[in-house]
Amino acid sequence: MFGTKDVKLHSTSKYLGWGVQELKITSFGVRQASTGSQSVTLNVEGRPVDEEGWEGEDGAAGQVGRVQLGSWLKTESQQKEFNENITRIATALGVLDEVNAIEAADLEEYIAAVTPHLCNKWMRMKVVVKEYRKGDGNIGKTLHTARFNFVESTEQEGSKLTFDMSNEYDYEKLKEQPDAVTTNGNGSENDLPF
Repeated sequence: MFGTKDVKLHSTSKYLGWGVQELKITSFGVRQASTGSQSVTLNVEGRPVDEEGWEGEDGAAGQVGRVQLGSWLKTESQQKEFNENITRIATALGVLDEVNAIEAADLEEYIAAVTPHLCNKWMRMKVVVKEYRKGDGNIGKTLHTARFNFVESTEQEGSKLTFDMSNEYDYEKLKEQPDAVTTNGNGSENDLPF
């Protein structure tokens, strides 16, 4: 049967988008590539949605999402950047002394130790987006923390964080690959047949 009687529309998605928003980390995820490199994902939830009939994902009160924290942890400089990002989050949450006291030999052990200090506390975060090509040819989007200055305390009056869709660092569009250049077989694309 078709009809619109008793249909309720919801204007708020279950899933977090990009931009500057207040959210909390609910848990961390660690991924490992076939090369052995690891990356950390923040599982986050936004402020509760006060919309009649709205139901969050898996019982969440607000929008949820996964936000990539920095890059893959392959090099010493990338590991240093990860530590700086954790320091930024701990500073915004007011738990820097507690987090500074934690040291661990491996990433999983470190994440387990910092989780009680960094999870379920509200902060303001700048979430940026990167486009990528999916296997089926469509464009997908992943959420990431901004490279620098991506988090601040919710107690801070007025936000210094900004998001601009036209800024390539805030919204990184997929760069299309140029079509292959036809050559005469010797590698020169400017060869003419005469």
